[in-house]
Amino acid sequence: MLPDIDSLGLFVRAAELHSLSKAAEASHIGVAAASRRIALLEHRFRTTLLERSPRGVELTAAGVSLLGHAKTLLVHLNHMNADMNDHAAGRKGVLRIIANTSAMTEYLPDDLATFARENPDVRLVVEERWSAEAVQLLQAGEADIGIVVEGSRTEGLETFAYRTDRLAVIALPGHALVQLEQMRFEDVLDHDLIALESGASMMRLLAEQAVVLEKSLS
Repeated sequence: MLPDIDSLGLFVRAAELHSLSKAAEASHIGVAAASRRIALLEHRFRTTLLERSPRGVELTAAGVSLLGHAKTLLVHLNHMNADMNDHAAGRKGVLRIIANTSAMTEYLPDDLATFARENPDVRLVVEERWSAEAVQLLQAGEADIGIVVEGSRTEGLETFAYRTDRLAVIALPGHALVQLEQMRFEDVLDHDLIALESGASMMRLLAEQAVVLEKSLS
C-alpha cells in the first residue's frame, strides 16, 4: 500500500521546520492528528523516521532517506496536477525554464513577456537555480530549457548561445585599479574581491581562468 500523500507532505514540513507543531500548523491540522499521521507512516515503513531533540524533531537515517524520495514524489505530483489543470483550462502545454540569477534579472523578463503575448495558450514555469542545478534538472527531464553560464558541463544536452554578460569591477575613487589606463583580469586578481558565492557557476568559471594565469580568487 502506498503512503498517504498528505502524510508525506506533513513529514517533509516537519523535517524542514524541525518541529511537528509548526508542521501541523502549516498543514492546517492539530498536533495530535499530525502525530498520528507520522506514527502511521512509521508503521507503514516499519521504522522510526523522526526523533525528538532539544531543537524539536530530527530525522533518523531512515527519515533522511525518505525525505529525498518524498520531495521528489511531491514535485512530480505537483507537476501532474499543474499539467492536468492546463488541459482542463484548454492550454496547449507547459514550458519549464530553469535560469541562473543573471538571466532571471536582466534578459528573461522581456523575452518571456514577448513569448507569452505570442503564445497565450502555453503556461510558463520559471525557476531560478544555479547553473549546475539547472543542468541536472535538464538531464533528469524535469525542465525543458535551461540558461546557464558558459563553461558549464552540459553532457547529453544541445546548447545555443543566448546572451553575453559584461562583467564590471567597482572600486572607490583613488583605488589602485582605477589608476590603470587599461584593466586586465590578472590585475584584479592582485586585490581582495567581494563577489558572488564561491559555489556560483560564474565564480567557478572565473576561478578556472585565474588558475590559467597562475593566480587565485581571493
